[in-house]
Amino acid sequence: MIRSSRALRLPLRPFLLLLAVALLTALPLLIPSCDGAPRHHGRDYAAALAAARASEGALLLHVRHAQRDAGAALDRITLADPRVATLLRERFHQATLDAVRDAPLVERLAGRGTAVATLLLDPQERLLARIDGFVEPADFLAWLEALVEAQPRWRALDERLDADPADPTARLDRAELLARLGAGARVDAELAELRTALASAPPAEQHAARTRAKALEVARLRERGLVEAAAWLQELPIERYPPPPSAAASDVERPRTPR
Repeated sequence: MIRSSRALRLPLRPFLLLLAVALLTALPLLIPSCDGAPRHHGRDYAAALAAARASEGALLLHVRHAQRDAGAALDRITLADPRVATLLRERFHQATLDAVRDAPLVERLAGRGTAVATLLLDPQERLLARIDGFVEPADFLAWLEALVEAQPRWRALDERLDADPADPTARLDRAELLARLGAGARVDAELAELRTALASAPPAEQHAARTRAKALEVARLRERGLVEAAAWLQELPIERYPPPPSAAASDVERPRTPR
């Protein structure tokens, strides 16, 4: 015998009340707390840095200038892309600084003249990666994914250098990683440290370490537009690298004269 569906129907109002109570009870379990989770802290740089330090993570810093269209386009097109927005929300503490109103802080962290840029800083405010101007969503996403992938290696290199600050291989590995992610100013600082570390490298490692360091320094000079200095360093025999500071200063930093 087929029973009427009416006989199986539950009273609707009591059922909905029970369901609402169950959902309210389970809500804290369904929605995790955002305490300590990555988020955008607006212009509160101090809060963003504190959150990054508490989580032992990195801080993604956006620099904007009201009179530069590139920043508005970056926000409207690239950062609004669903894939980019999701990765930013899930993996990065963020803050935004105004290049004019926050000029002293922007100059300290990003350098004088920075108008539109995205920087990744470690909890000690050291530059880890940088990308300037407007970037298409696909390219920006690839850069963010490279940052996420690089984070375990950064930590491992930091541990190696904490254990032995004079380890030339670890410092070279970190300098090359920083160079790939656009942290040019930090690469220059690492190269300065590397010049000292090379002197204490074991003889068997000296040639390989000097070759890698020289190639990286030549590339950095070219990026900075110091073409003559890069050519001079390129021709320097590997046995004479790094050159004495006096030679480096006179040849690397001298202004180019018109021919």
